[in-house]
Amino acid sequence: MTSLLARGASTTLALAVAFASGCAQAPPSGPESAGRLDVNISALTLSGVSNANYTLEVLNEDGETVFSITLDSAQYGAGASASYVGTCDASDPNLDGHAENTVQLTVNGLDDTGGTPIPVDRWQNPTATGPLERVVDCVENTDVPVTFDIAILRAANQGFFDIAVDFDDLFCSAKADCEYAPGQPITLLHDASGARAQTLVMGFACTGGADSDTHLYWQSVAITCDGQSYDLAAAMSANARGNQGALGGLVFQHAYYFGHEQLGTYDKLYFDLAIGLDVAELGVNGHTACTLDAVATMSDGPLTGGETPAGSAWPIVTWTIPINVGSATTLACTRHPLNGGNGLATSYTPLAAPEAMRFEVDNDAGTVSVTDLSPPALPGAPIAGPWITPEVTLDRLQIFSADTLQLVWSRDAAQQATPAAHVVLLDAGGTIIAYASSAAAGSGGTATFGLCAGGSQTAAVGDVFTVGVIADAEFNSDCAVMNASATVLRQQPMLVSGTGMVGDYVTISSATIQASFADRVDLVFSQTSAQANFGTQPDLHLAFVAPDGTVLSFTNILLTGGTARSGTMQQFFNCPGSVNPVAGSAYALVGVDAAAIPASPIADICQGIADATEYFRMGIIVQ
Repeated sequence: MTSLLARGASTTLALAVAFASGCAQAPPSGPESAGRLDVNISALTLSGVSNANYTLEVLNEDGETVFSITLDSAQYGAGASASYVGTCDASDPNLDGHAENTVQLTVNGLDDTGGTPIPVDRWQNPTATGPLERVVDCVENTDVPVTFDIAILRAANQGFFDIAVDFDDLFCSAKADCEYAPGQPITLLHDASGARAQTLVMGFACTGGADSDTHLYWQSVAITCDGQSYDLAAAMSANARGNQGALGGLVFQHAYYFGHEQLGTYDKLYFDLAIGLDVAELGVNGHTACTLDAVATMSDGPLTGGETPAGSAWPIVTWTIPINVGSATTLACTRHPLNGGNGLATSYTPLAAPEAMRFEVDNDAGTVSVTDLSPPALPGAPIAGPWITPEVTLDRLQIFSADTLQLVWSRDAAQQATPAAHVVLLDAGGTIIAYASSAAAGSGGTATFGLCAGGSQTAAVGDVFTVGVIADAEFNSDCAVMNASATVLRQQPMLVSGTGMVGDYVTISSATIQASFADRVDLVFSQTSAQANFGTQPDLHLAFVAPDGTVLSFTNILLTGGTARSGTMQQFFNCPGSVNPVAGSAYALVGVDAAAIPASPIADICQGIADATEYFRMGIIVQ
């Protein structure tokens, strides 16, 4: 490769590969004005490990190797940790002001305290499928720190269920079973008839030393089929043991069992789940290709913000357990031990992608409890309604008159037993900017919104507003008072859906994901003569658009100006980077001037739709 000196300014990257602190060694000889990388490889303390062997490689912005070295932590650090100082290339061939170097780390092997290599089947290599990478900006004449935090998963000597894995000084085990033994189904939970019936049992437990502070975390537990899904973690927010109730369809009951045990000097936390499966539902009513998916992890002490540490290859446990295969009416779930090769496994999070956890289990107060870590605000995609809260059901937001937003709400018997609530609108910072003209009390009604003093806001079909619920006792028409003292109990982005999806140009009866193609939507539409001849309508391209304006997909079937049509549009195509539509989620359907859209390629079509004149926008819930 061209020398650093000849290519431009260079610096040294100080690469510290540290599983423990260690002294930086001199870099190998290289170009005269090479810069420095301080690389720190930091592994969690690994008992019984005297040495780790690593390969460290640095690539410049053109992908050329700056240097590569294989090193032992026994020589360059302590235990499994190591530090190293090496060079990086500070030249900037694309002149963007950044000299991005890629630092790659591969774990080659571990040695025990006697210097004997630890067999590869006794630990799980976080670089088995490729090196860990950190991209850093190489700065001339400056030390650039680079840190790799690594946790090594090893087989433990003792487990609670089938096989245990040692995460640093925490020992964890997990399982998922539908059978006591081959041909002997687990029958634990009672179905609607009162009889014990087929049950899937999940187990997750971890323990640390006497001085450890063990925390368990669940990111998700769900059964997903081609046509149905069941959130088995939602009830964790109630922090209650025992039966959690039926979810209908496939799940006739589910239950939680969690607690703390003292095993000598070791504290153990466990969280087990039992899921009652109605096997008569397998293969029918949308229950094809059903899978149990779950993600969990653990830590010594709480995870900051409920997220695995950034820049760390953090260990996680994942369940991907088949319930049935295709349209089979028989159960595919059997016995699934941890790392047994049949759907339950340990792995690592990517360095650059921390994983957010949904529920935390701890014994900090002397009683094992479950904490919902979900932010009090804003689940994922905006919904068009209904949004059901303990206080009120918000059926929809719709346009009442020009630029006036109306809320349609209802309250069932249980909701009517709670105090009256008041609905407000909030900005991105959580500040109340508007409020409903009347409280949500009684069985239901409607209300328009009044703006806070000095506010200015318009509303149109397809717009997204953050809707919040507060106690009516805290309502005040002076928004400054509310913002200072009122507590927003819960909030949710909602899409203005209009009334019945009847627009000036077209009426949409339904939008349904196709059974055979998950990336396509059947859009049932119709036009009256008045709609087809509304205004000076050109030929219109239709497209689904995210609330932020990103074009998601489009159809090449046009609404022809002046010609009334009806039928089903099926030929929708995903734009680059788009994901498949999600049933129950809300999108905006837009119509744009087809004359401004190129014929190909798809990327140009999507960009053309984004840039074209928009003639209408309607809120659509895809089913």
